[in-house]
Amino acid sequence: MEQEALSDMEHSVVLDYPVQAVWGAVATAEGLAGWFMPNSMVLEPMHEFTLHAGPFGDSPGRVSEVADLSHWSFTWDDAWMVIFRVQSLGSNRTRLILTHGGWNEEKATRFGQPHRSVGPRPWPRDGIGKSRQDCQNG
Repeated sequence: MEQEALSDMEHSVVLDYPVQAVWGAVATAEGLAGWFMPNSMVLEPMHEFTLHAGPFGDSPGRVSEVADLSHWSFTWDDAWMVIFRVQSLGSNRTRLILTHGGWNEEKATRFGQPHRSVGPRPWPRDGIGKSRQDCQNG
């Protein structure tokens, strides 16, 4: 039986912060931990790291591609790809685009949750707010 792919999640938000601050919030272990989840990420291609998903346990990740102050991506578990892109819109405005792909109707997470039950869905508003706070602090 052919597996049905679910749509990628893609979210875009314009932030009133310089690109360097937004980059720090999405491309450092500390920045990601502030709004996403604790992790051991180092921004180097092929670096393997761990995402600490609280009650769901740890998940493996690996940095796929890095273009400083532009975009970076990582694979997550066996199925997912996450891409962060930042675009400067002037001195204090930046567009952040997050893409989370690899969803599949027939697959489940390593914790047994069907992909359909955990995504795709809207980007959590509190995550955007926390990302904004991280930009202010970074």
